[in-house]
Order: sequence, then structure tokens, then C-alpha cells
Amino acid sequence: MKINDITSRLLKPADQEKPSAARTTPSDREKIAKEALDISPAVARVRELVTKVLDSPDDSGRVEALKEKIAKGEYVLDSRLLARRMLGKDD
Repeated sequence: MKINDITSRLLKPADQEKPSAARTTPSDREKIAKEALDISPAVARVRELVTKVLDSPDDSGRVEALKEKIAKGEYVLDSRLLARRMLGKDD
């Protein structure tokens, strides 16, 4: 490919670069449709997570209090309680 050819392609208006429907084959259209469908569940999951984060309570005061305790050396961790909670066996 010549450098001039690359330059001319870069300078083309965007509407000229898009393939026309006449040049796409049915299998190309199927691939495009499948790719669009594959993206949809990911987009739905992202929306769900964003909503969850935005609806979560603001724990900044609690976080700051824990940071202060840790900095002062006053934070005590109950390793048995932590292990039970990690295993889902919290009583």
C-alpha cells in the first residue's frame, strides 16, 4: 500500500468509509447482529452494577473511624469471627 493511498483514506469523510449494505454479505450482517447481541448482556450488567453502587449507603464516616483506629493501633480484629463470616457461618 502506498503512503499516498493511506493519506487519502485518512482524509476521507467518515460517511465514505462506512461499508454500504450492498457490499456486506448476509454472513457479515449475521456476524454484526451477533456481536450486537453479545454486547447487550454486558451493558445490562454494567447498568445493574452502576445502579447498585449509586444506591449503596454512604459509609465514609465508618471508614474514616476505622482508619483512625488502625492509625492509633486501637483496632482489634477477631480472626475467628472474620473466618466464620468468610465461610458464611456467621451466628
